[in-house]
Amino acid sequence: MKKILLGILKWYLLVAGALATILVLSVVIGFLMEETASSKVNAAKPKDVQHVLNWASLTGCKIKEVSHNYQSVPHFPTGDHLTAYAIKVDGLAGMDLPASNNQFRKWYRGDQLPPNLQEALKLIDGCHHEIPCFPNHAELASEKCYFFPRRLEFHSE
Repeated sequence: MKKILLGILKWYLLVAGALATILVLSVVIGFLMEETASSKVNAAKPKDVQHVLNWASLTGCKIKEVSHNYQSVPHFPTGDHLTAYAIKVDGLAGMDLPASNNQFRKWYRGDQLPPNLQEALKLIDGCHHEIPCFPNHAELASEKCYFFPRRLEFHSE
């Protein structure tokens, strides 16, 4: 009986050790991949950002130009990252923006943002060290800018 228990314990320890080794290696590889990856700056083409217009119910508009864009490297292990696009479109002049009663499926003017979007705007304003071409807080919080929040996630510490 003792021999059988020692055999089971041996296999258990081998499997547990192998799983622990795989886990440690995957974490190390994840951190190394993050350190060697680089942000993408002005790499997006109009076809790469069409989804932004689709999400915002602006399918009737044509992308004229992607003037600036930035995508940071996803942070391991949470996946946190920043993606920003400055898109010039044709077909918006004189067009009413699609209306909605859902607070997360509607357009907001920069100077009429609800409190949660004002907080998001403050967070975005701190990104100028990464995205110098991005509008500053005064420009974003004006009647010239409109926001369509697709998804907001806040994690407090």
